[in-house]
Amino acid sequence: MLTDYLWRAKTCAWKEGNTCGDWSEAKSFKTFKLPPPTTTSPQNNGDLSTSDRYLSWDAVPGAKSYQYTVDYDLNNPPLEEKMAACITLRGTKIIFPKIVSSPPVAINLDCLGNYHWSIKSCLDQNCQETSDWSNSLAFVFIQPAPSAEKGLVPCGRVSD
Repeated sequence: MLTDYLWRAKTCAWKEGNTCGDWSEAKSFKTFKLPPPTTTSPQNNGDLSTSDRYLSWDAVPGAKSYQYTVDYDLNNPPLEEKMAACITLRGTKIIFPKIVSSPPVAINLDCLGNYHWSIKSCLDQNCQETSDWSNSLAFVFIQPAPSAEKGLVPCGRVSD
């Protein structure tokens, strides 16, 4: 990305190239830089439910893959989170940069609370050439309210 190239052409009368004209004047172009994805789900400062564990974004033209990362927020207390293991995870990276071919991606989170995630577009499948990271996007991982259906009393999380 962002590489300068020169090109020129010449015309030949025979496919063996025996009779050719002169080379044209050299022209130049510069390759583009991919932008990071912009339209995301959940939206910035939105909710992600334990019953719907997907991050998504609009495809970026020219991108072959994407890389994302998720952090558990250190500064905001976890909502309703009582598990000691989750409290010790605050401020840590939950998903290290992971490469995927397309959205949406299912994520496996165990702890309720506030998270931040970022994403970037990749020109190749191994993410050797990438856009910049997106701005940090926030979401709150929540347990939805139990339904008003009669029957068993729900215990634990919906995903359990």
